[in-house]
Amino acid sequence: MGIRAMWDDEGQTTLRYVVEGRWTWDEFYAMMDESRRLMDSALNSRIDMIVDMTSGNFLPHNALSHFGRLPKSRHPKAGILVLVGPNAFIRSLVNVIGRLSARSTTHLLVADTMEDARQKIAERRSTPAV
Repeated sequence: MGIRAMWDDEGQTTLRYVVEGRWTWDEFYAMMDESRRLMDSALNSRIDMIVDMTSGNFLPHNALSHFGRLPKSRHPKAGILVLVGPNAFIRSLVNVIGRLSARSTTHLLVADTMEDARQKIAERRSTPAV
């Protein structure tokens, strides 16, 4: 149980995080360190991310406080982040974050399935940056 980071594709253009059951903030920050190492080692200049929450929608206490720190630690190669299968509370949290930050609405998406997430990433990659 916990959170794991791995490549979603052989080309190392998309990182996949698998969330299973309950996890702690220590596990989260260890996964973030591993994610940074993976991104640092990748040859690509843009790495998109998929968070597979279909087996774990649990959020530990103080989620807003911890998640509020994330934009400050955003990796320079980080592209969009797609949450797959979040529960209603997490979807609401994403909506609140989107209202508070216009940048978040372009970098944080929600999908129902892994295939839908991969499709959203493919669509974003095919759209020229503005």
